[in-house]
Amino acid sequence: MTDSDGPDTPYEYESEQPPSLAVVTALADLEDKKPTELDYTLYNYIQPQALDTLTQSRTVEITFPIEQYLIHIMESGTIRITS
Repeated sequence: MTDSDGPDTPYEYESEQPPSLAVVTALADLEDKKPTELDYTLYNYIQPQALDTLTQSRTVEITFPIEQYLIHIMESGTIRITS
């Protein structure tokens, strides 16, 4: 994501990258921080290993909240973050 991207800009991730890592990276990019600088952890909202396992079938779409954001993971390998 770039500085001009809004919170509804899709974030594409590589299929070899776990979705849990992609979500953290997308949130950090959105907030212009390093993933380790976020004020929250993914684990406080969803179990990362379960998220990665659920998305392996590539036929599911998952939506869950983190802080003021709503995270949408689509089967196309896209993460959409809305506020």
